[in-house]
Amino acid sequence: RKALGRPVKLVNDAAMQALGCYEGRRMLFLGLGTGLGSALIADGVLEPMELAHLPYKKGRTYEDFVLPPEARDLAYQHCLHDHMVLVHMHSFVIMPMHVHLLFTPLQDKDGQSFRLAKIMNGIKGASAHSINKLLARSGHLWQDESFDHVIESDEEMNNRLFYILTNPIDAGLCKYPEDYRWLWRE
Repeated sequence: RKALGRPVKLVNDAAMQALGCYEGRRMLFLGLGTGLGSALIADGVLEPMELAHLPYKKGRTYEDFVLPPEARDLAYQHCLHDHMVLVHMHSFVIMPMHVHLLFTPLQDKDGQSFRLAKIMNGIKGASAHSINKLLARSGHLWQDESFDHVIESDEEMNNRLFYILTNPIDAGLCKYPEDYRWLWRE
């Protein structure tokens, strides 16, 4: 205020985009910025909002659950840990806020397929422990449930693989699958 001699308001890039598009007094506008920033203009009043700072659960925000690169590196290692031990891993991708895995359970010495709960508890439990230690935090990291699906055809397998390979592209994290360092495929 002192430097400019008038009131100053600091706004995020989404607010600037919203202001640039705003033309009337009765418009409701939501402009998404480069990250999770957003802005709302209603009846001429600008309200910048950071979606990442909105409450998520138990006093934490969405930003608390974005995995930094070092944490994604650990998750990557844990996804490969049981490859050809409990699972035949076909592909996986570690995204900033979630993971996609495509694998076939292997069989134990009695010829029984390893159970999904054992496989997922191993990956999720060990990676959560390592990542929490890295980030000096505690508590749950991953959702309790996993959204598993039995693949019944080669076409469905190819569709799931394509989804995994293109997930970081669709999220704007890379141009080509091979450019995303947290994507693995056999």
